[in-house]
Amino acid sequence: MVGAITMSATDEEVTEKSSILVKEYEEDLSDNLTFEGKRLSTYILPLNFNPRDIQTVARSVEFESALTLYPVSQPALFNHLNAYFSKLHAIREISELRHFIINTSSTTFGGHSAITWPIGNYPGTEPTTRFDVLRWDYFDQKHIYLNSDFSRKKELQGATKLAIEVILNSTISYIETKHQGQYQFQRLLNGYRRFDPSRGLNYKLDFELINVLNSKVVHKRIEVFEPLLKVEVVPMPYVTENTRVNMILPIATNDGAQALKFMEQYATVCMEKHDKTFLMLVLLYDPTVPGKGTKDDIFLNVKQMALSLSDQYKKYGNKIAWVSIKLSINSNYGVKEHSLMDFAVVDLVIKKLSPDSLIMMCQTNMEFRQDYLNRVRMNTILHWQVFSPLPFTEYYLNSMGPRNKELDINKNHGYYDTSFAKHISFYAMDYSK
Repeated sequence: MVGAITMSATDEEVTEKSSILVKEYEEDLSDNLTFEGKRLSTYILPLNFNPRDIQTVARSVEFESALTLYPVSQPALFNHLNAYFSKLHAIREISELRHFIINTSSTTFGGHSAITWPIGNYPGTEPTTRFDVLRWDYFDQKHIYLNSDFSRKKELQGATKLAIEVILNSTISYIETKHQGQYQFQRLLNGYRRFDPSRGLNYKLDFELINVLNSKVVHKRIEVFEPLLKVEVVPMPYVTENTRVNMILPIATNDGAQALKFMEQYATVCMEKHDKTFLMLVLLYDPTVPGKGTKDDIFLNVKQMALSLSDQYKKYGNKIAWVSIKLSINSNYGVKEHSLMDFAVVDLVIKKLSPDSLIMMCQTNMEFRQDYLNRVRMNTILHWQVFSPLPFTEYYLNSMGPRNKELDINKNHGYYDTSFAKHISFYAMDYSK
């Protein structure tokens, strides 16, 4: 018979052996400060240590070889140290990935010549025609030049100014750190930047520097790349093309003829096709012209045409209505140049519509089609999004000759006016909030 013999120690013996092991381990740390042949050390941070001085402290050999830092008594200090070491870890990983890409590029399509800069980022857009060439915008520390087809010089301001200042400060700091203070920044000679929708922003910066060792002037060109962040798809509520669009058309004193053409277009595009729309005319009366209710009413033809079309398409639910506003200023200048006039118009009209109404602001000289109204419906989302499309603005007709009946969206006939923002659609409930 084969048996198994087990032996067990008493609780006192186990406790005694455990305490001996712990004691031996503590003595080893306190005396030798080594573990498996590696030296363990602690770096004592200076009193009143400022986290912004981490770069200076990190240059010491003791800091580099330390396993722990002491004392770290404030959460803010812990967060700064964690961010610093996380950055080092990320830089190390990026460097390893870039070396891997370089080493394996010989076995891939294109070889070493296909490696992009910075290594691992998407390649830039290759233009197929001369119209697809991405423009480099030239700037200095105060202005940006020729940043569009209609601007020669524009003062740096807002987000553009802030972005360029961040790039300049980061680049200057990089130069000083890399060359250990050998070069001192004097001024920016030239700055170029180009936005590539497929990868991000490229900068080329020409600096004038002073070599502090011999006081000589040095010119250096630095290329900087600011990649796009990770693209995230934002979930949006589902919308349909069945929403009624309430079109608001402000009409100034001298816009009567254009308003008649607009209503003809509205009748063709919307009323004849029984589209779910409603047109509200906002008649802006000057104090110097005959007012409403008189035989010389400046908008009499507009009102008559609105009544005629409303009666013609009444059975289909299409209607044209109007409201009047008596102004204390000339409406031809007030509507077009006074920024508060648009708000005054909306404040008046919104009282006559339900809170869930979709409002679309119009202009008397605009041309629109059925697909434009559908885009308004699909891109204006209650509690989520307003829609402000850029209009395609036609060149002055006298210089272009006679035009076709239907405008062709072509660069030879006009351009997209990025400065015009009066075409906007929104929900009444969102405006009221």
